[in-house]
Amino acid sequence: MKPIFDSTSFANKLKSPHTPCVTVYQQCILDKNFTPIPDGIASACAEAQKNDAILCLDIETWPPQWSAISACIAQVRQMAPNLRVSLYGSGCLSGTMLSQQFAGVASAFETAAEIMRSPASAAAHTSVDFTAPSIYLESTQTIENWCAETGYQITESQRWRKPVYPYICPYFGDNGLLIPGATWSAMIWTAVGIADGLIVWAAKPDIQWDENAPWLQALKGLQ
Repeated sequence: MKPIFDSTSFANKLKSPHTPCVTVYQQCILDKNFTPIPDGIASACAEAQKNDAILCLDIETWPPQWSAISACIAQVRQMAPNLRVSLYGSGCLSGTMLSQQFAGVASAFETAAEIMRSPASAAAHTSVDFTAPSIYLESTQTIENWCAETGYQITESQRWRKPVYPYICPYFGDNGLLIPGATWSAMIWTAVGIADGLIVWAAKPDIQWDENAPWLQALKGLQ
């Protein structure tokens, strides 16, 4: 049975049936000069420890600020030695992010691979406990395209020889609408079939938590 981690936020959310994942955003842990913010890192560590959660640092700057990332991870290690920590989007970069950064340049994947395999990247990835690539679905994608991209990302992430827990979301990444049930089921079964587990993310503070939501019930089928 592979682990499912919960990094969702809903109104009046009750306790999730899955292990929590605390996702902390860049502005909370790095200042504008990419210097770590000790108080922000300490707060993130405390929240994760209080909830017996794993921790992911969401640092979405391109090109990656590897020295800043490594410094943040080092502070986490110092403050909470037993906390499992990683980076959102680690392992490799998604096709969506690449198309935004490179405006559809055909060599985007090769360019990203070169950057993600650099010595500075290796130092950061060596220091994490797992990798967490982003495998969100866009409303303009076909499930076939998503499956191909997901396979690439998870396979590329496995090269770091760490567990791969990709971020997946029951809502479309571009328009925020709920993904149809059959598509969502195909996504989670495909992803968990090749990854070591899943991190489910959704930021919906305006939607009431529903423990009987079909997307949540579908996850139970994995376990």
